Amino acid sequence: MNDKEPLIKGFQLGVETAGRVYEGQRTAATKQDLEEMEKRIMSKISDALGDIKTLKTQLEKAKLEILTKIQALIDASGDRELTPEEEQARTELKATVQALDDIGDPNA
Repeated sequence: MNDKEPLIKGFQLGVETAGRVYEGQRTAATKQDLEEMEKRIMSKISDALGDIKTLKTQLEKAKLEILTKIQALIDASGDRELTPEEEQARTELKATVQALDDIGDPNA
């Protein structure tokens, strides 16, 4: 069994001890077995957390870039009124930015 297989598969096959799987035997897991399983689970959780942090950083960067572009468009328009098409595009873009901002926000 490798690290990429679901942990539950270890239970389906039997108990894994020192890299060997005892198929078909109903052997109780030892404390060491449980500790090793806990380490694998915690490692997978840690990896997932790292991936989530990376994605969050990328989303924050994208949000900042989008907001900067929106402000540049507003500044470039000067005192003139936006056309209905420009206003709609701006509104849609702001909604997209807000949706990105709301990802992970339990209150959104």
